[in-house]
Amino acid sequence: MSEVPSPPLVTSLDQIDLQMLEAKENLLRQQAEKALREDQKALLIARADDFKLQQKRLRKRIESRPPKLSWLIEEDGNHIQLTRMHNGKPLDVYPPVHRSMAGVYLQAIVQGFHPPRVLTPIEPPAE
Repeated sequence: MSEVPSPPLVTSLDQIDLQMLEAKENLLRQQAEKALREDQKALLIARADDFKLQQKRLRKRIESRPPKLSWLIEEDGNHIQLTRMHNGKPLDVYPPVHRSMAGVYLQAIVQGFHPPRVLTPIEPPAE
């Protein structure tokens, strides 16, 4: 028995909505093919066309958005690695840091700054 490949992971609610609209349209078109009466067939096709129009509008809205910036947070035991992403592609990869330092990095991101590349403790003053 061969395995059916799983569909790619959907990355946004709009993409999920788009898949749902496509599935509804396809289902209605299949039902229209099996319908016996012409009025039922016409109604099912009209509803399928409506879902097709909704898909078109949603695709247009998705494509008109500006590029999406996001941060990927990867946890490995007590260490956290941050990666700045643009449209799902890595732009900046920061070295793994301890959890306590990751809090400082995340606070910088929330405030609109890039995290520091290296966070080192303050050296005591020389006497």
